[in-house]
Amino acid sequence: MDITAVNVERLTEPQVTELLKALGGGARAPARFVDLIEDAGLFSGSIGLDHERLLGRRILLEFDPVSDYEKVVDSLAKENMANVEPLFVFTSSTSPIHTYLVKQPTIKFFLTSISTSTPKSTSENTMLLPAKSVPLILDAVDKVLETYADANVCFVFDILSELLTSIGREKTFTFLRHALDLLSSEKITSLFLLNTSAHETEVVSRLRTLFSNQLVYDKNGLEVVKTS
Repeated sequence: MDITAVNVERLTEPQVTELLKALGGGARAPARFVDLIEDAGLFSGSIGLDHERLLGRRILLEFDPVSDYEKVVDSLAKENMANVEPLFVFTSSTSPIHTYLVKQPTIKFFLTSISTSTPKSTSENTMLLPAKSVPLILDAVDKVLETYADANVCFVFDILSELLTSIGREKTFTFLRHALDLLSSEKITSLFLLNTSAHETEVVSRLRTLFSNQLVYDKNGLEVVKTS
């Protein structure tokens, strides 16, 4: 069985008909139409923006680990899918984020692992990266940007707390500065997650200075601290 997915948002009805005939070899191919409008601004609307104004933002999300903060990333993933924009998630295989989102086929995962020393593809949507190798993590980001140079793309980084613990604060800040520099484009949206309860106040405060867009998610839900 072959399944072809086509975004028909900007096509006229005659164009859709011709397309279906082409796919069906002269006869109109069977089609199922999915309306993604309701998710097109799911995440951005929750922070008082629309999708166009979300693009290009680098956002810090501070979360309470006992909350259902995975839903925030899920809403971002659904918004990107509705807008036909790829999403890349850097996390670990044991994280709640990976567990919650792993069944979504449109998400590409980069999973940090202490058992690998080089990048290793384990499936079409999953790549293993050495957990402590900042250069290889940054190289993975750079390769995605090269591949999708003309597209709007979104990144989620669920590795800040892991890096702070494994390689220390200074190397983590070096990674973060380089990452933010790579992601400074109007076509790139990025969300950095931080478990603030796991780190000293000084470290959290220093991290906040690098972001002009900041969110908090706890038992009371999502709160906008500031947006640029």
